[in-house]
Amino acid sequence: MTPYHGTRYTLWDTPGCNDESAYTNQKYISFIKGLTQRFILIQYTIKEILNLIRLFDNLGLGYNIVVNKFDDIDEAEQAKFRRQIQHEISSFELKKKKNVFFLSARYPRIFSNWLEMVHYLTEECFHYDEYITIHADS
Repeated sequence: MTPYHGTRYTLWDTPGCNDESAYTNQKYISFIKGLTQRFILIQYTIKEILNLIRLFDNLGLGYNIVVNKFDDIDEAEQAKFRRQIQHEISSFELKKKKNVFFLSARYPRIFSNWLEMVHYLTEECFHYDEYITIHADS
């Protein structure tokens, strides 16, 4: 796991393999339970990381799905691709999915989901900070 430190946050990059044995050790499970937000990065299909998603669902942990490299999909095919991802989410009966963001890290301004994701994160962090402050004073 590799940390990337930002201002008031740290992104953790975990192994992307869809190998259940990589996710089922106690240290990893404790780590993911302690995260404030979980983002699962995919490129073309939910199947890429389905074992990790199932683990989050089984543990009752919420997560967001980020479909990166959306700019690689032809503009004429983007609506169809979105429907395919939504269909996979339904057919795999994902239980704890919060949001799905379609974006491009290379061209963030092209897709509005980038700003929606940033807004979601900043609002969630604001509410989390508020929660911690209120409960720390109790």
